[in-house]
Amino acid sequence: MKHSRTVIHSLISILLALPLFTLGASSEKNIHPKPQNLRKISALGVDANHHGNRRLGVHNGNKILTRFTNHGSIADWRNSPGRYDCGIYPIGSGRSYLAEFSPLVAAKVPNAAGGLPIAVVGEGMPSSSIDAPAAGDYLYQFEPRLGYANSNDSLIAMSDDSLSWPDSWADLPETWDGVWAGQYGQYSRADQESYFHMDDFNNDEFSHYPMLLDTLFHSCEITPFTDPDSDDYAFLTDMNTSFEGFVRDVKESMALDVRSGRRPDAIHVIGDKWYEVDSLINDHKLRLKTFKGDANYSAAGTEYHIYNGIKRGVGVDIAVRGYQWAHPAAEDILIFTYWIKNISSWDYQQFIFGMYGDADVGGPDGNQYDDDAWFDTGNDIVYQWDHNMWSTNYGGFVPAYFGWKYLESPGNPLDNLDNDEDGMIDESQDDGIDNDGDWDPYVDDIGSDGVGPNFGEYTGPDADGTEGNGVPDAGEPNFEYTDNDESDQIGLTSFTAAAYPGIDLTKDAVTWNQLSPGSFTNISQTVDITFMYGSAYFALPQQEERKFAVALIFGNDYEDILRNSATMQQIYNSDYNFAKPPNLPLVTAVPGDKQVTLYWDDKAEYSVDPIYGFDFEGYRIYRATDPAFNEVWEITDTYGNQTFNKPIAQFDVADGLTGPHPYGLNGIHLDMGRDTGLRHSWTDTEVENGQTYYYAVVAYDYGYDYDFLNGVSLKSICDHPLHHPNVQKRS
Repeated sequence: MKHSRTVIHSLISILLALPLFTLGASSEKNIHPKPQNLRKISALGVDANHHGNRRLGVHNGNKILTRFTNHGSIADWRNSPGRYDCGIYPIGSGRSYLAEFSPLVAAKVPNAAGGLPIAVVGEGMPSSSIDAPAAGDYLYQFEPRLGYANSNDSLIAMSDDSLSWPDSWADLPETWDGVWAGQYGQYSRADQESYFHMDDFNNDEFSHYPMLLDTLFHSCEITPFTDPDSDDYAFLTDMNTSFEGFVRDVKESMALDVRSGRRPDAIHVIGDKWYEVDSLINDHKLRLKTFKGDANYSAAGTEYHIYNGIKRGVGVDIAVRGYQWAHPAAEDILIFTYWIKNISSWDYQQFIFGMYGDADVGGPDGNQYDDDAWFDTGNDIVYQWDHNMWSTNYGGFVPAYFGWKYLESPGNPLDNLDNDEDGMIDESQDDGIDNDGDWDPYVDDIGSDGVGPNFGEYTGPDADGTEGNGVPDAGEPNFEYTDNDESDQIGLTSFTAAAYPGIDLTKDAVTWNQLSPGSFTNISQTVDITFMYGSAYFALPQQEERKFAVALIFGNDYEDILRNSATMQQIYNSDYNFAKPPNLPLVTAVPGDKQVTLYWDDKAEYSVDPIYGFDFEGYRIYRATDPAFNEVWEITDTYGNQTFNKPIAQFDVADGLTGPHPYGLNGIHLDMGRDTGLRHSWTDTEVENGQTYYYAVVAYDYGYDYDFLNGVSLKSICDHPLHHPNVQKRS
């Protein structure tokens, strides 16, 4: 039970969170703004193949345990003997639910070889459907970026293991050395977090060059060169540009690149003509080879650009964070967020982000062949279950439901469409506008640190003057990055499922079509299912980023997994804050002849719960002759254990919420009151002169549960004058 105590003469004032005993206030300060001015991209050397820097990590911060890697994979059935760390749920059971999963990025890009734009797909699969050249020692996959883990360690950076952190974070200034690189500040928002960056520079399967070497327009003379066996060469002469040590040709690129592939630089001239730098003739002359074999034209005064041949793919940096809480409200959930930043020299108009994976509900060894799967676009969730709800693995058990939920899909603030059907067009979390108009100056004007007078963590007005200034500021509730409704989210728009290995990620064009919006294919059932889902399309201009957040969720059945996903969505929308008790009321005791009168203020009634908003419900009063209140510690649970004190008086809001709350604690269901109405004073006349008495005035809330509200909408309760301080102030 989360509580604090204040002793005043013969009085004890206790703050008690009800009915959610297990949901206490977070001990961390809510610093909401994403540090916009701290992000920078660390430079890579000539070799973009950081395969040797791949690392393994394990998330085990709640009931879910799973391995993951810093090149994007989640679980790995081939490289984990017995799958002892592949989606174990619940932790300690040894029951593996995951074979392998990986996020996907895909974009339509120009084709240097000519023709229509091509689809390029990037992924980090660990075991199956691995995309690689037919002959080569590298993969067309994500690779980790340097500077996000201890170079002398073999593990991914984890918030609860400072030895795994780098000496200096690649994207942060020196003031962050030695502290956790949290998304919202120098602390961990979750009980356990992971953090790394990866890119897709290794994917040179197609003739697309994302990185411009410099921004200058060069001018040259192009003349065809006839080779004895072909006519696909040309000379480029530019007396104003020094190519020595600047442009890599075929020979140099093969010497510098540890892979066996050819990675020379590319020349892009007017008319969308592309060349590969075949050789450096001299400081001002290059021999070029065309991609299309048609170098038979001459031109003088031709403008051209030089593109980096080493860094390929579509040119994205992906910042990945994992979050786990041991809190009962989120103990069945693991969140991954992906910040996708376009660091290429192209503006992409059609971009997709999705995920592919293989879940074996019931475990391997034959029990995976009777799985079913489906999708729910209304709740943005895809899920899988065992057809007969029984597994012979691990001694026999009833498998749980497993699923992925979109908590936040990439928003599209650029297409002039209402993608998430919320009545707003092209809303954005970084446009300086309260798009949905829900920022309330009476409640939300609490300053950029996100902590106001009604929060237990409050230490005073913000030094930057943002608190109480009458305008929304970044970091305050319901504005920009603390308001997920300000993202024009696309949500779940595609889903495909097939018996393993029916989905082949090595076929980029086919994968693109399966990920495209509206692609909900005929889904195979009662087989060893693999599935893929996506959120598309969205535009990704140069240097812009989009956020994608998914939750790995378990539940006892379909209804339970939906409840868990709804709870996690509330927690996520509240910036990872959990339910908290009302504020501590200030109590005064006035003794009299055979009576004691208690007076208390109403500040508890203005408390703002991070999850449920204004959910104050009432007060309870306790009395004892011992300071530990042992004499009234008489309410026992199902097992006969003394658990709660018995109140002497209770006053609650007349709002129709009466009787036992449906959520219990070991069989105890808390009494929410009898609609008596609120009071702020009470006189105890059953006392004796000369006896010392201890009193506690307890503020409690009603939490939230559909069964408990029984048709009473949450909005109507929150709009009640008592539950909305600004309404009360105006009356």
